[in-house]
Amino acid sequence: MPGERALALAREAAQPWVEAEALMVLGQVARASGDLAAADALIVRAVSAAHASGHEWAALSSTWIGLKIAMDMGDRDHLVRRARELVQELYEEWDVTSWLVGLHSLAGCLTLLGRPGDGAVLLGTVAAIGGRIGFFPERMDPLDGPRNAEAVRAALSAEEFDARFAEGRGMARAEATAYIRDLLG
Repeated sequence: MPGERALALAREAAQPWVEAEALMVLGQVARASGDLAAADALIVRAVSAAHASGHEWAALSSTWIGLKIAMDMGDRDHLVRRARELVQELYEEWDVTSWLVGLHSLAGCLTLLGRPGDGAVLLGTVAAIGGRIGFFPERMDPLDGPRNAEAVRAALSAEEFDARFAEGRGMARAEATAYIRDLLG
């Protein structure tokens, strides 16, 4: 497989940051093929390799993919662990677009955890801040983004969704980060 060859080449070249990205891509491929256990294991390795090499973008991206895999797996405890990991990564992340994508995914995660109202708050924050900078996670993540937003909407009445979404639209980035940290500990 070309991805495995890329991983081997990264190791041969002694480029651990490239190894982290290769592991992340292999995790995505395993997820796409439905092998969630292998995908999860690869993503754990990718996060570790990324942190070890100082490649924080790859650590955040791999953690985000790990959350999506945990959502696919449907294991509540695993999902909460992955969500907490992503919240920690996002707390340390200064890139607004990565933060928006992570918050959008966490909205879907919260819905799976029985908290769709909190998911709607996050979608409102993402819409407000993303709209101001011209960044829309549902376009960036065309498979999972729309699915997460629809799950939140479907779990609430239109009135409750609108009210909670409006609540989120009024949050600044620091407030939303504190909100999600409080929810997930």
